[in-house]
Amino acid sequence: MTTWANTLEQHKARQRELILDAAGEIFIARGISGLSMSALASSAGMTRPTLYNYFTDVDAVIAAYGRREVARYTEELQQQLSTGEGPAEQLEMFARVMVTGHTEHEHEADWMKYVPADRSAGEMHIDPLRELLAGILRSGIEQGVFRSDVDPEQAARILFDMTESAHMLTHEGDDEQRLADLSIDFMRRILAPS
Repeated sequence: MTTWANTLEQHKARQRELILDAAGEIFIARGISGLSMSALASSAGMTRPTLYNYFTDVDAVIAAYGRREVARYTEELQQQLSTGEGPAEQLEMFARVMVTGHTEHEHEADWMKYVPADRSAGEMHIDPLRELLAGILRSGIEQGVFRSDVDPEQAARILFDMTESAHMLTHEGDDEQRLADLSIDFMRRILAPS
């Protein structure tokens, strides 16, 4: 790659990040419904035609923002889980963070509910988090900590959806620690080796 092409790619990458940062500011200030291409162009300090060089529409911005933030969130969660002593403790940590962890960033809960699937890549925005959970389950099955007759990918889908549902109940005023404890107890019971 030539120096010019490399410089151009770096510029484009910086512009995309600037646009996604501006989208995040809009989500925090106005919620997801406050995002429009006009508002985003203004917030990012560019014209709408320039913005359309990077994103075709609001859904594309939301999807890109979701992928970026889930990647960041997954990386932070992996670092936290690395302090856990084995799969059982990591599973508990994962469940507790998924049920209670979004409350520090309420705007995240807003956009995560509406991020569309990136159909071109065939990947949902939450796949990295589900894969992280599946990895914990695989490790626990290999070590004999969890029952061996479950498919880790299927179990990860079920357990992830359960923690997300429990998290949504916290928005309705339910006690998040109680819901996290209930989720963890349920996971322990269904995954316990016979």
